[in-house]
Amino acid sequence: MRYSDEKKEEYWGHFLKLKNYWQYRVTLRRLEKIKPIIWNDSDFWWDILLRHSGCDKTPEEMLEENKEIYEHCFGNFAGMVYESLITNRIIKIK
Repeated sequence: MRYSDEKKEEYWGHFLKLKNYWQYRVTLRRLEKIKPIIWNDSDFWWDILLRHSGCDKTPEEMLEENKEIYEHCFGNFAGMVYESLITNRIIKIK
């Protein structure tokens, strides 16, 4: 399934603003490096936009309707981004 770049940008931008919750060593510079890889990862976007019903609402609407789903969605987003940063050797683990 193909997800709109507009919807991806909406969630990407929203979750990146929550930088106080990002793991150590996740920086805006590193996020910009991984963005093209994540942009083409249909499994990543399936989880965020389809599994959590992100296609049908904005992140703010998701938070307002169900805080637990919103927090779970953000947790998955942050975890998958971190995993991609490590897998693609943008963050190196000793």
